[in-house]
Amino acid sequence: SSLSSNLLDGAWSPQLAQMMMDRAMQAVVLLVMPAVTLVITQGMSISEGSEFIFVSDALNVLKEDWGSWVVRYTLWNGMFFGLFYFKYKAFPTQIRWLAYFNLGVYVLTLWSGFTMIAPDAYMGSWRQYSHWVMSGVCFILFAVETPAIWWPETSVAVIYTSIALAYIACYLLVEVFDKVP
Repeated sequence: SSLSSNLLDGAWSPQLAQMMMDRAMQAVVLLVMPAVTLVITQGMSISEGSEFIFVSDALNVLKEDWGSWVVRYTLWNGMFFGLFYFKYKAFPTQIRWLAYFNLGVYVLTLWSGFTMIAPDAYMGSWRQYSHWVMSGVCFILFAVETPAIWWPETSVAVIYTSIALAYIACYLLVEVFDKVP
């Protein structure tokens, strides 16, 4: 509201410019980077023959050329560090540890799915199972953090948790039981 009242009053200041820049950067970090990263990397995975459109398929494919891998991992790691920085700045000091925890979960989820070297040894390995566990931790983190910090409403908690559990169930059906829901 202070932004709109300052603009309507014709007042312009370095502080107002900084506030507008901060909001633009927040939009880039929270909306644009994740959307662009997901669309580009999911498209890359589909072009590599991925059968599904799970986020995990956008994170990693069994084998791709190293140039594509660099693009994929640069986009995902850049997005993760952008989200970390935003959360680190947004969270009060008492819960800044949560920004670090988020970054750790994101990076471990991505890198536990790394299959560029010895992709045949990945399936059924501890790395595949740790990727699944970290994916579950990521969804649980989102299901708790979103309604607890960003949108504190019971209905949001119920809906978000239901969606997260349904996604995990569908993913496990495909990965463990080889059944498409």
